[in-house]
Amino acid sequence: MQEEEYDPPAVLTFSYFQSKDSQDRIIDSLNDMGAVLKERKMIDKEIRLSQRKKLAIRYNDYSKKHPTRKYSEKWIEDGNRIAGVHPTTYLPFFLNSTGSTICKLCEGKIDVDTISRELNRMFPTVGNYILLKDLLSFLLLLEEMDLMEFNG
Repeated sequence: MQEEEYDPPAVLTFSYFQSKDSQDRIIDSLNDMGAVLKERKMIDKEIRLSQRKKLAIRYNDYSKKHPTRKYSEKWIEDGNRIAGVHPTTYLPFFLNSTGSTICKLCEGKIDVDTISRELNRMFPTVGNYILLKDLLSFLLLLEEMDLMEFNG
């Protein structure tokens, strides 16, 4: 069986989604842009404005949690990809193939640990650390967008 090409999970939308815990859209937008610029090596140090704290995420805090897609009636699957309409902003969102694969597993029946093992099976040449980091980052992003919740 040929391994699928790994594309880090991603979500795309046409407008800024305000975090469910956001206090200030402008500060959140600037911080998000700073992270992207750093990731693309366009700046040396990530821009981080006050009011927002960096979080240390521990895998063990999430490994036994069961991620569940919220508002599943708003998610549209067309085979390999998922798209949807955010229920409060009515803005469309689109998931790439890896993000769609992850979300198809997020029905509240299996835990993050099991999803991680499945990703390792699907992408054996990608390092475990990269897959774990991408998985948690993606799930937490969807949680911030109020599209995912963790149970258990």
